[in-house]
Amino acid sequence: MKLLIKPIFCFLLLLGCSNLSAQDNIPLPEHPRPDFERTDWINLNGSWKFTFNRELASKAIQSGAIDQLDMDIRVPFGWGSKLSGVPDGGDIGWYGREVQIPEEWKGKRVYLVVGASEWDSQVWFDGQELGSHRGGYTPFELELTGRVQSGKKQKLIVRADDTASDQRLDGKQGYGNVRGIWQTVYLEARGHNFVDYIHYSPDIDRSLVKVTVGLKETPAKDTQVRLHFKNGEQADFIHTPKGKTKNDLVQEFEVKLENQRLWDLDNPYLYGMEAALVENNQAVDVVHTYFGQRKIGVEKLSGTDYPYVALNNKPVYMQLCLDQSYHPDGFYTFPSDAFMRDEILLSKSLGLNGNRIHIKVEVPRKLYWADKLGVLIMADVPNWWGEPTDKSKADWEHCMRNQIRRDYNHPSIFSWVNFNETWGLASTQNGEHAYHPDTQEWVREMYHLSKQLDPTRLVEDHSPDKYDHVESDLNTWHRYLPGYRWKEYLADVVEKTYPGSTYNYIGGNKQGENVPMFNSECGNVWGYDGSAGDSDYTWDYHIMINEFRSHPKVAGWLYTEHHDVINEWNGYVRYDRSPKYDGLSAFVPGMGIADFHSLYYIAPRGELFREVKAGEKVETPLFVSFMTDKNPGRLTLETNLIGWNTLGHEIPRKTVARYPVEFRPFRNELIDPATVTMPQEAGVYALQMELKNETGKVMGRNFVLLRVKEGKLSQTHNELIVSSTPANAFTGASWSLKQWDVLDGRKVNGAGHGYFEYEIPWPDGLSLDDIETASFNIEISAKELFGKDMDDADLMAIDLDYMRGAVVDMRKSKNAYAMSDREMFPSFVHINVNGTACGEAYLPDDPADHRGVLSWAAQPRDNTMHEAGSYGYLIETVVPREKLVEGEPIKIRLEVLEGMNGGIAVYGKDFGRFPLDPTVVFTKKRQHLAVASALYTNPLQTAEGTPVLMGDPFAYEHDGVYYLTGTTGLPEGEGFAYYTSSDLITWEYKGALYRKPEKHIGTTAFWAPEVKYYKGRFYLSYSCYVPTSDLAETCLAVSDNPWGPFEDLYTPWVDFGYSVIDSHIFVDDDDIPYLYFSRNDSGDGIGIGTNYVVRLKKNLSGADGEPRLVSEASQPWEKVNWEKNRCNEGPFVLKHNGTYYMTYSANDTGYEFYGVGVATAKHPLGSWTKYADNPLMTTDLSRGISSPGHNSIITSPEGNLYIIYHRHADAHCEKPNWDRVVCMDRIYFDETGKLKIAGPTNAIPHQ
Repeated sequence: MKLLIKPIFCFLLLLGCSNLSAQDNIPLPEHPRPDFERTDWINLNGSWKFTFNRELASKAIQSGAIDQLDMDIRVPFGWGSKLSGVPDGGDIGWYGREVQIPEEWKGKRVYLVVGASEWDSQVWFDGQELGSHRGGYTPFELELTGRVQSGKKQKLIVRADDTASDQRLDGKQGYGNVRGIWQTVYLEARGHNFVDYIHYSPDIDRSLVKVTVGLKETPAKDTQVRLHFKNGEQADFIHTPKGKTKNDLVQEFEVKLENQRLWDLDNPYLYGMEAALVENNQAVDVVHTYFGQRKIGVEKLSGTDYPYVALNNKPVYMQLCLDQSYHPDGFYTFPSDAFMRDEILLSKSLGLNGNRIHIKVEVPRKLYWADKLGVLIMADVPNWWGEPTDKSKADWEHCMRNQIRRDYNHPSIFSWVNFNETWGLASTQNGEHAYHPDTQEWVREMYHLSKQLDPTRLVEDHSPDKYDHVESDLNTWHRYLPGYRWKEYLADVVEKTYPGSTYNYIGGNKQGENVPMFNSECGNVWGYDGSAGDSDYTWDYHIMINEFRSHPKVAGWLYTEHHDVINEWNGYVRYDRSPKYDGLSAFVPGMGIADFHSLYYIAPRGELFREVKAGEKVETPLFVSFMTDKNPGRLTLETNLIGWNTLGHEIPRKTVARYPVEFRPFRNELIDPATVTMPQEAGVYALQMELKNETGKVMGRNFVLLRVKEGKLSQTHNELIVSSTPANAFTGASWSLKQWDVLDGRKVNGAGHGYFEYEIPWPDGLSLDDIETASFNIEISAKELFGKDMDDADLMAIDLDYMRGAVVDMRKSKNAYAMSDREMFPSFVHINVNGTACGEAYLPDDPADHRGVLSWAAQPRDNTMHEAGSYGYLIETVVPREKLVEGEPIKIRLEVLEGMNGGIAVYGKDFGRFPLDPTVVFTKKRQHLAVASALYTNPLQTAEGTPVLMGDPFAYEHDGVYYLTGTTGLPEGEGFAYYTSSDLITWEYKGALYRKPEKHIGTTAFWAPEVKYYKGRFYLSYSCYVPTSDLAETCLAVSDNPWGPFEDLYTPWVDFGYSVIDSHIFVDDDDIPYLYFSRNDSGDGIGIGTNYVVRLKKNLSGADGEPRLVSEASQPWEKVNWEKNRCNEGPFVLKHNGTYYMTYSANDTGYEFYGVGVATAKHPLGSWTKYADNPLMTTDLSRGISSPGHNSIITSPEGNLYIIYHRHADAHCEKPNWDRVVCMDRIYFDETGKLKIAGPTNAIPHQ
């Protein structure tokens, strides 16, 4: 007989002998349905034979000659995907493999289960047709039982057709054409009667679960259904069919739950169940399942009439992402179970509470991970792309019914979304192509059918972008906008949405009562003309989230999207799931995208970026958005100001304010504004906002950006003179690929190899003799020539169907500027000044992210992005003084040599990251005594003219007040006094900062106090002598106020078995604290001190590791009193431009050899390198300066750094002597980053 093969897509499934032990060597070896799993199963994933050749397939079907198939394919990856190993060679393909049914399965029913296959499938077993299935998204199964020859090799043949049609469900398969088998295929053994399905319907209000069991056959007389709680929550439950329903294929019953455990987002508890069909007390079929005891509903947001989606009777603020659920190499199919887990973990780690699986029926194991990890799922039904016909409607209904049936038990799914944006619902009637009333009514019918099939979830008729709901449990809407348009749009939505409103509804339909309204697609991807392309999404995102959180009537949002796809590049991660770099931590330490999703959110109202005046008092309205009832404890909002000046240098962070913020469940309202008086210095500033609980944990971060455009340049101790030229004022340029300007020359680009030349004017009145140093400062990056910048590029003129996955160069969109990620585009620039090579710079990339502040601020709001978010690197090149010619312009040449071809982008003061034009900075020679005498008095004095007497001085600032403490003693006994000042010049004695309590381990020698503000509290570290151990021990006290009183927290604080003094707490940008200290030893009459560092626990309760050596007496100046003293002590650490600087003291403070040295490191733990030209300062008896040392460093009101130190009150006193006064001198970083001092000075009183 000649076998007729129909022209449809065919799998030839020739199932090979498999066993459970071999399953670890195949792709996706796990059971595909953790929610519905039998013990006896065989995974058929792996290598199969395959062909596109119809004749070869015909012979194989007739003769069983599987080896004649001419290719091998990896199942379950559809052909055409990289992971399948087979290129796309046609619409029809055949798979082949042998199978051997185990002897142990005799007496059982055997089924083949195909998780999903595109599109029409037919199956033969040993040449006899078994059946067929139409549809590509839900599983089908066929029984093999009557044809099984246990223990013998048999052949199964399946064929299916994947020929395209606009009438079949297709979703977004343009992202990767899903062809053939794309979910796990397996064999399964079942009883003669078996559980066809089991559905759990939780009822948390009555502490029970309703169970629906579908049986394959009519139950026998003695049939029972036994439910075993696998986690041991309670005893087995047995249901016996009886009465009118005893012969029904569907059995329904309720199970009371003892001490029910709820499934929620923080504790996603799953009841593991074993459902057994029992006859004559013998289990004939056993299925392992699970369910989550939870309730999906609608509740009003506390204190409002705003309906929200509710989980377990509590409102949930929806923070979701659109999950296209595609993989670049597997399309619909993920490469591993771990990959699927990580997809859910990504959302969880970002602080999102849900994914919308977009027009795809999701793989069950990914849903399992959402169940297990606690992430909500909006589940779309796939669409077709043609007009609605009886055929397309029938296919859709078949998919919807089977999707609900399969996925009913996944607690993560909270809603079914039947359609998306009326795709497939518009038809041409009477010459009009539209979403017509007859189709609207069919959509209404399907809404009600979905509700009937699953009354436990919310159903949305469709997710609209044209304001065209018919009837729905959710009133959601799509909108893609630039950030600056969200405020107006949301205000309009809020005004027009209410029960009975026709807004967002079609055909006279109206919103019902108690219907949550929220966004179900948003972002900037389609908010710009054509497409945002590959660009920084974070700026618009920041503004958008601030607006959403300020409009609590909108019950949430759904961002497009989880990951990039082939035509949309606005994912949180790239298509290959590699990270993107948002740059947010540059503005607030530790900040990332997840901070925008905090349940404890402070939303600044108004513009993200504003220009303000120097000295202006700026107010930023704040909206508190607490979308939870979980009390975090006492909350404090801390605001700090940090900036970057017109030389590109960081302006140190300064605390502006701290004030309490009351927590109330689901509190959403305006609070007092954040207020800051802007500095006089020109620059770009970030007003940081950190919401902290009483333990110091940061609950939320945010910021606004403020630019002082017309302000002064902060001077170092040496006067600075600057001369600049605009970025586009180059005097010469030549580039191998292209040269072009951006936004009227705010930025200039050169691609390939070539050069830019500039002439910087010589400043009027500047004498060459007055110059100490000069440097050239510029912000530049590499410059990649994107597709959009090529002269023949016109992406918008091409007719592209993006929704069907049109493949384009992601950087051809006119809005594109590739967001920072792991893919680098480096360049290397040579810098010549006046014809002499003065420097070179490696430019790692051509980046764009939130750090491109000025690039974003410069955008003209014309619905187009002009290299938005792009920025460069600050390059500072020393210009040799001998290469300068007084009165002549300084000629600068920036050149990329042939072969590098990385290009250069030059940023002006109104574009990029820093408010900097190409600039030459001249540092005039120092006149430090004159400057010092104009600023302060040494030694420091009180208003009465009394010198401040103390050793080991430590200065700190809080809320604009400076505090000074040190080794002082108190009139009434051991402890520490303190002084205050508003200007660092005049000091006022205030009394006791800390008093030794009556019971204390220490008796005397209370030394070297330091105060550190950390996690909302003030910590005082100090040393004291402990007679019981005969050691100097370090202790830690705490207070809520900078002035104390301090109460002991740990006495001792750390115990390393030796004396620990001069403790200094340093907290790095990543919020990790470190303790620096001096180990104090003595032997043979020699005092020995060595500096150490140890990482601290984050709660400061003790050391987190072992101490590491930092420094010891090693340099010649430290050995001048070697027979008596070999000491390094008094460490103080600060960080500048990524380098850690430690000042320390050496020798004995009682003698005249005491001084201060400097060491640097690239990590707080070291290793540390001392300056070769140490000391920074030491004794100069000719100037009346003796033994300066044991310092701290403080920032003045003008933003300058000062070193606070002690020295002998009488320089010519008899030594040893410990009468010490406090002095202060200016320190600064020179152009090379070296720490220098304008001193020590011995100034006369200021006038």
